Amino acid sequence: MAPLALIAFTVIVHQLTPAHWPFNRFLEGAPALAAATRNPVGTGVSGAFAIVVDIVLAADKGNLGMSRAWLMLGMIALVTVAAAAVNDVAVRLARTTDQDIHDDLVLSLGTWRHVSDSFYRANNPTATAAKNLPQQLARLLEQWGELVSQLWPVGSSVFLPFDFSDECTGWLRVTSQDGTHARVGAGWSLIQGWRFNPSDIADTAHRISDFEPEAGAAVDCLIDDLLATITNNRRGFIQSSN
Repeated sequence: MAPLALIAFTVIVHQLTPAHWPFNRFLEGAPALAAATRNPVGTGVSGAFAIVVDIVLAADKGNLGMSRAWLMLGMIALVTVAAAAVNDVAVRLARTTDQDIHDDLVLSLGTWRHVSDSFYRANNPTATAAKNLPQQLARLLEQWGELVSQLWPVGSSVFLPFDFSDECTGWLRVTSQDGTHARVGAGWSLIQGWRFNPSDIADTAHRISDFEPEAGAAVDCLIDDLLATITNNRRGFIQSSN
């Protein structure tokens, strides 16, 4: 999101400030900035914003015969739509019911769904609010974000638990080759769910050596977008606990 926000900020300030301001003299190099944003692999949205920058700059020079106000409205609409789309990674942990601690959680990964229990979270003795499942789920997602952040800047693999069962555990494996793009895939380990604390997953997450992937359960995304999705998912649990 950072490059998109930079371009949006650049265009807005350029439109709202006098042409003689130093900031706008700096923006005489904006086409070079726009060209640079067209090259990142896998991001069509950045290229779209680069085109918007070029259009607005051309309008300023009187080359398009279009109203600056209409261009600004179009740019704001594009910013809004693109910002919503770029954060939408198909990964979500949710409760199906708040009446039980069995079959009450569902993990969605693309079109794949998996239902599991919150039993071990409900019986976590070290949690600040042992019976407040939304808070515990928010804590779990906070740890997901901490682990995914470790993929910056060069990439690696991290594991995020989603199912704590008697005989095994379910994990999301997040793999990145470049610290920017990632593949998120679901799978299983024979580590039992009762062997580690859902509120302190880091040590176990770094020791997964028997991961067995689930066929057809994977999505590709940007690490930034995955982190934003995890944050939004976590915020929902926090709000439901208040």
